Amino acid sequence: MVRAWLLGMALLLGACTSIQGSLNGELSVAVGGLPEGVEADVTVQPKGIKLSASKVLELPEGSYEVTANPVTGSGGEKYLPTVEGSPAEVKYGKRAQVRVRYAVDVSTLPGTFILVVDGLPEGAEGSIRVSGEGFDGRVTKTTRLTLRPGVYTLRAEAVTYAGERYLPNPTSDFVNLAPGSTVSKTITYAKEIRTGELLVNISGLPSGTDARVRVKDGSGTTVSSLTTSRLLTLPPGTYFVEADPVGTYVPSVSGSPALLNPGSRAEVQVAYQNRPASLTLSLDPTTLTVPQGGTGTVKATLTPQNVSGNVALSLVGAPSGVTLTPDSVAVNGPTQVVLALKVETGVAPGSYTLTVKAEGGGATATASLVLTVSQPDFTFSLSPTSMTLTQGASTTLVASISPQNGFTGSISFTLVGAPQGFSLTGGPVTPSGPTDVPLTLSVANTVAPGTYTLVVKASGGGVERTQGITVNVTSPTGELALAILFQGAPSGTDGHVVVSGQTGDITVTKSTVLNLPPGTYTITAFAVVVNGITYTPTPPGGTVQIQAGQTTSFTITYTPSSGQ
Repeated sequence: MVRAWLLGMALLLGACTSIQGSLNGELSVAVGGLPEGVEADVTVQPKGIKLSASKVLELPEGSYEVTANPVTGSGGEKYLPTVEGSPAEVKYGKRAQVRVRYAVDVSTLPGTFILVVDGLPEGAEGSIRVSGEGFDGRVTKTTRLTLRPGVYTLRAEAVTYAGERYLPNPTSDFVNLAPGSTVSKTITYAKEIRTGELLVNISGLPSGTDARVRVKDGSGTTVSSLTTSRLLTLPPGTYFVEADPVGTYVPSVSGSPALLNPGSRAEVQVAYQNRPASLTLSLDPTTLTVPQGGTGTVKATLTPQNVSGNVALSLVGAPSGVTLTPDSVAVNGPTQVVLALKVETGVAPGSYTLTVKAEGGGATATASLVLTVSQPDFTFSLSPTSMTLTQGASTTLVASISPQNGFTGSISFTLVGAPQGFSLTGGPVTPSGPTDVPLTLSVANTVAPGTYTLVVKASGGGVERTQGITVNVTSPTGELALAILFQGAPSGTDGHVVVSGQTGDITVTKSTVLNLPPGTYTITAFAVVVNGITYTPTPPGGTVQIQAGQTTSFTITYTPSSGQ
């Protein structure tokens, strides 16, 4: 019995184990919304099963969560997932279903850019660079590009084919490509034009008369000589048009220099006008002062019309001894020349009205010139003109000389009619321009003190100039050191002393130093009463000799009188 029971239990356990080992269900994961070639990104947890497309999974019973990540299409567009039915319960013998639906993010949809390359001959390739949003490519012909939304830059370069150069238009551009949009741009190539046209229009000459016109390039090389109007085909560049007079016909050119661009036309006008020969003359200045024996200059401006070559110059109405140089000048348009008028020393001083005459090419012109002939001269002044000198002293005067009218002589300086004891030294001088000359004025010891008016004369080259000066002559002084002392008197007590001499009486009450002219002086001291006490001077006086530049001392002492 026991063995039979054990066998039954074993069979029962085996049956139960077989049933438990097959307790699986199914999980259907349906993926939709993606275009062909784009794989999904789905994960089934907790198994960590990765799916790229729809699939039915056999799984043990349990709860399963399905997640999905966004994916990117071939054009860079993004697909965003939505999961329905997760988490899902898988049961034995049954099928659970989860749906993963992908939808495109329209903001990431690629755009279509159509680049049209036009104008090139068959077989030629353009050169256009398209760049932006991570894309950088070169386009050589009409192309359709699928690109991410964004801004793209176009840069076109010139190309050469079969010996010809082709230029793009435009050379640069940009494209703003919106999601899902289609944008078209055209780059048009055109053959480079390497020449331009220059029209030179000549007018104003009589019929049958040839013009004299030249066309030069930027380096100054003549590229064409013209006698009539003409349309020229020339390489691009800057051109200069020049024209020469024809007889009495004078040209004027407008529009030159002309800038010639490829494929364009520039125009220059050459207009001739009949202008008979004429000549104008002007002088600067119109008045001129020249000293005897000197030379002056004026600037002459000649303006010819249809006159070229040498023009003769001459003076009309000039006194003997006045000459003009040069006597001719070459003109070929407005001309300036410096004329020199030389005046001999024998020409009398005065004012002369002259005429300068210019003749040449059948034309005559005149201009008036007032010539003043002056005698050489100089100005003279002294500094200072007033001074004080002690007997036996000297001082320096500055004589300022300024030559006038070509003065070139030697100038000396003297005193005119001065009292005895005055002397002047310095000079002579030969000035070539304004000059300062130091002069020394001396006063002898014998000149009595007082004020003197002197005259200084500067003379030379037949010219004399004078200048007056005032000199105050004084005696030199010496010093008298006079000491007045008190014994027993209150502080500040005044004495009474009189100094007499050639300066008169000088009263002194306290010690002092007097500046006095040389000579003999008498000193007298008088008694003084202070607070009822009489103070007597000792000595009561005396005589002193004052010498120039020296100090003489004299002392008076006041003492109380006896019995007080």
